[in-house]
Amino acid sequence: MKNILYYSFIGFVQGITEFLPVSSSGHIALLKNLFGIKTENLFFETSLHLGTFFSLLIFFRKEIFSLLNETFSEIKEKRKDKKNLN
Repeated sequence: MKNILYYSFIGFVQGITEFLPVSSSGHIALLKNLFGIKTENLFFETSLHLGTFFSLLIFFRKEIFSLLNETFSEIKEKRKDKKNLN
């Protein structure tokens, strides 16, 4: 459980620092040394990328919800028009 918290925190830092004009890899290396994490496994790599993914979802949430809403509204409207033609 302790490792999951460490990985989650490092993923969070990765997500925040990924798009700054500084190296997110440097932050990750510092945090790994700070927490004494010496592993490079698939779970660790996945947690880093999930941190980036979730930070993007949070940052662009309004745009994403707007796009999804418009898409489903158009689909719904087309179905409604198709029913009215029959």
